[in-house]
Amino acid sequence: ARATGAIVNLFGASVQVDGTLISSPDYSISIVTECTGLIPMAIVVCAVLAYPGTWKQKAIGSALGIVALFVLNLVRTSSLFFIGSHFSSSFFNTAHFLIWQPVMIVVAIVLWLFWVEKIVRVAPH
Repeated sequence: ARATGAIVNLFGASVQVDGTLISSPDYSISIVTECTGLIPMAIVVCAVLAYPGTWKQKAIGSALGIVALFVLNLVRTSSLFFIGSHFSSSFFNTAHFLIWQPVMIVVAIVLWLFWVEKIVRVAPH
């Protein structure tokens, strides 16, 4: 929540962060565990660990996935704050559940495929 609050403030909103709550005079959101990006990160890490490769390759893939998804999640939570503060709650729900959640999962899968292709480079049998 603090990182999202800092980003939102960089873009001109005046928000306060109190624990998991990000609030402005007009709008507030709460960053709950499901909003942290941990599930897509776990998908990438589990896929990397399950795929054949060296421990060094697996460390690179896990780190790449975690960092990329953390950054993307900051974009997601920041954009959702602005969407919620400027548009209707139905548009917020659409962006939150129907756009950003699938995007996070698809990016997790794409990151894993990128790791398989560029880092592991398994030769066909």
